[in-house]
Amino acid sequence: MKQEIRIRLPSRQEVPSTELYCLYYSKTGSLGTRDVILMVPGGPGNDHAIYDPPNHSMAKTFFPYADILLFDPRSCGKSESSQVEDSSLENYIDDIEAIREYFKISSSHFIILGQSYGSIASLGYSAKYPNRLKKMILIGGAASSEFLEEAKRNLERIGTQKQKELGIKLWEGSFTGEPDENDAFFQTMTPLYQLTFKPGMPTPPLTYNVDILNFGFGHFLRNFDFRPVLKNIKCKTLILCGEDDWILDKNQSKILHEGIKGSLLKVYSHCSHLLWLDQWDQFVKDVTDFLTRP
Repeated sequence: MKQEIRIRLPSRQEVPSTELYCLYYSKTGSLGTRDVILMVPGGPGNDHAIYDPPNHSMAKTFFPYADILLFDPRSCGKSESSQVEDSSLENYIDDIEAIREYFKISSSHFIILGQSYGSIASLGYSAKYPNRLKKMILIGGAASSEFLEEAKRNLERIGTQKQKELGIKLWEGSFTGEPDENDAFFQTMTPLYQLTFKPGMPTPPLTYNVDILNFGFGHFLRNFDFRPVLKNIKCKTLILCGEDDWILDKNQSKILHEGIKGSLLKVYSHCSHLLWLDQWDQFVKDVTDFLTRP
């Protein structure tokens, strides 16, 4: 059963209340009677769409094994608009907890899956709230802001001149949000994110709030460091990364694996940032095995 709902997150100290758009797939019509996978959007600034497109939908694919909860973060997608400063990494982490509390999902049933920036936020959540989670799936994560310097070196090594120019806009947080700029970014950069991408293919469904994207790369993604708290993470953790991921280098996933006790790391060859689009069948098998394992 698929349902749409708008939920009101309460205000917290210096963080205003906001309304989020949520979408969930449930066997019973409500959440919490079986495991629930909260799929955490990336970006920063993305909505839930990348997890539930017409093709390669993670939501529909993993629904047989758990209920699925999707959401648009603050000011993203169909959620209520707010000040861009409210969309910090710290607030995103606490919003995840507020979502869990709203739906009354117990720690024995709560699983989070995050990709890219969603993986970073999921990691931060698991370190801050170590007793809230049953399992966690990280796709292309990072332990600290050091990933930015690695990404810059990788782009300098493999990028075309046009890709390098767009990379500077990303690092500086200086996108304007104009439609032509958006189209140029995806057509030019998608071959770096998805190795199986060919000219003329549709680009991934990445809708985003450009102000939050700029805020992230221009500010809070420059100064986070979860390496000292990786030891706090207690839940079973699966870490997936692409061998050829340029923006979240596999080295970052190896740091996560070394720091999170008992974690499982799988590095996908001939894959980049959107690894599930490069190797869908292997991705589905690995995640399914993880979800069904006691």
